[in-house]
Amino acid sequence: MNVEQEVVGKFHGEDVVKYKITNKQENYIEVMSQGATWLSFVADDANLLAHFDTIEEYYETPTYLCKSVGRVAGRIGRGEVEIGKKIFQLPQNEETNTLHGGPHGFSDFNWDATVIEELNKSKVVFSQNVLQTQDGFPGDLQAIIEYSFDEENQVSIKFSGVANGDGIFNPTNHAYFNLESNQASLRNHVLKINGASRLELNKEKLPTGEFLANKSTGYDFENGKLVTESLSQIKKEFGINELDDIFVVKEDENEPVAIISNRENGKQVAIYSDRPGVVVYTANIFGNKNEFNAIALEAQGLPDFMHHPEWGENYYLADTKKAQYEIRYHYNTIK
Repeated sequence: MNVEQEVVGKFHGEDVVKYKITNKQENYIEVMSQGATWLSFVADDANLLAHFDTIEEYYETPTYLCKSVGRVAGRIGRGEVEIGKKIFQLPQNEETNTLHGGPHGFSDFNWDATVIEELNKSKVVFSQNVLQTQDGFPGDLQAIIEYSFDEENQVSIKFSGVANGDGIFNPTNHAYFNLESNQASLRNHVLKINGASRLELNKEKLPTGEFLANKSTGYDFENGKLVTESLSQIKKEFGINELDDIFVVKEDENEPVAIISNRENGKQVAIYSDRPGVVVYTANIFGNKNEFNAIALEAQGLPDFMHHPEWGENYYLADTKKAQYEIRYHYNTIK
């Protein structure tokens, strides 16, 4: 495994560093310090991630394109969380709600990094001491985001947090995919999701607490479905023009929670996660505003968990305790 690094820009006066890990097949990933961002996943000479052409485009993007998001991914209703019978008001950056860690979340930091080179796998370990005075979340947090790439074309992202005071911790990577070489559309993309339900959402896209069955609807991806066919069916059934939904998945380290594949070129990425949710979001990132050209697949805990204790989801982080979550992405080709 080979690791290269270079300074590629400035963010708030600090050097932004890009790291490239290459395996023996000449496939590679690139990550950068600003936002602990995943820039590329290049396999068989094509970038599987939807991506910008310049580093500067990542800095202020409202799409969180392939950035690390936290402390808590997704929306927090009213920006409120109760810990130990005390209600904390978080910074609100989507009307009255807090989204993806608020206005100064993980994606807003320029992270420190350490490179660890191993025989069959190499890592870039980003670290940041996130203070309550910086992001407005309760308690200080020692956060680590570790990217690794191996000879089996697997990318692992591990999120670790150690609390100084009680807090909450449910991060993810806002990875967007397009497996076409020109990344013009999602027409040939097939999505499979290892789960039979999704969360009902209100007009603010906050969970109501109800679970909806996907069977025989446009949201039924259990056996794999063309994304464009799903969108057409959803529009006909529900009058909705996009996918922006939280799917409940089966947590199993040996079975992917989701697979995105391309029926034309045979490329596919299987996603593994140790948490029960996958947010699926179709977007127009580049140019063509009449057709979706990127699909986000965000593996995470169920959003707004603190307002739904009936789910039994616990992403509270007690003083001096450590939490760790992992997402794996495995590239291969369909024969």
